[in-house]
Amino acid sequence: MLARVGVRGASMSMASGNLSDRLTSKQRRFVQEYLIDLNATAAYKRAGYKGHGNVAEVNAHRLLRHAQVAAAVQVAQDARAQRLQLTQDAVLAELVLLAHSDILDYVIDDHGEVHLRAGAPPHAMRAVASLKKKILHTAAGTLYETEIKLWNKPASLRMSGEHLGLFKGSEQALPDIHVHLHSARDRLAERLDHLAARHAEDATNGH
Repeated sequence: MLARVGVRGASMSMASGNLSDRLTSKQRRFVQEYLIDLNATAAYKRAGYKGHGNVAEVNAHRLLRHAQVAAAVQVAQDARAQRLQLTQDAVLAELVLLAHSDILDYVIDDHGEVHLRAGAPPHAMRAVASLKKKILHTAAGTLYETEIKLWNKPASLRMSGEHLGLFKGSEQALPDIHVHLHSARDRLAERLDHLAARHAEDATNGH
């Protein structure tokens, strides 16, 4: 088993070296930069290519479709997946977890600690992008403010859909997805305010 893995790793390294020799210095840099965040437009600019706005985006995706560049990217991704022992099933499992995330799966106790509600998926905490807790000391006592933010669901759904082939047939490259944090935070705050108001109304009515 160890021998087979070693031979495969050596073959992959040799293939990577042969492909690299066929690329220009900028193309090699583009491959390296693309593997950082899989953002073709940003990698295109960081590699030293010139272009602004839509021109840079179009040229970046054209470069990504270049046969030798695409092959070099694939070899590098395969080598990285082998090093990390990362499988497609593991990646898809995480995407499904993020795609099914629900803010109602989380409850915040009186001390600002976040817990999973009864019946929530056992690994739902992995869908949390960040938690911020603030402790306020006031004349009325100690108050706790907790902010919870989940990973971007549209991006997770799109990546899952791409794997299932839902977006095939479109020759135009998909645009880069940017997470609008302030907008997401505002929507979350609005939803929490709505839940708080409903809870207060129920308490007033004796429910």
